[in-house]
Amino acid sequence: MIVLYDANVVLDVCANRQPFYADSARAWACAERGAVRGIVAAISMTTIDYLIRRHSPRSDARGVLGMIRRIAGIAPCDAGVIDLAIDSGIPDFEDAVQYFSATGAGSDVIVTRDARHFPTGSVQIMTPGEFLASFQFE
Repeated sequence: MIVLYDANVVLDVCANRQPFYADSARAWACAERGAVRGIVAAISMTTIDYLIRRHSPRSDARGVLGMIRRIAGIAPCDAGVIDLAIDSGIPDFEDAVQYFSATGAGSDVIVTRDARHFPTGSVQIMTPGEFLASFQFE
């Protein structure tokens, strides 16, 4: 199973954001253990770097990005993904880019805390808690 982790879920884990950390960390651990093939959208890497650098040294941000890369693959973002996102009608452009990055990478699931921002389609959209409950990883 290929799972795209939204930036908000990865940031919950990396920054210990409460009260979201517990479910997000357990969902991310599925990729760490190899129970799923985890991926992160390329656009999320820049967002994660930017947000971590706002509160921590650059070296901390690079360390987090390295950790993500050791665990997860990167869903590419190219002109085709951008065109699909522009033409999609999805109100939040970043979410549209993530959605089409996920579909292009063959994702089965997007794990996000903002499930309502994504369309229903070929990829299941789940919160970390829904993901954990649906697939019984624990």
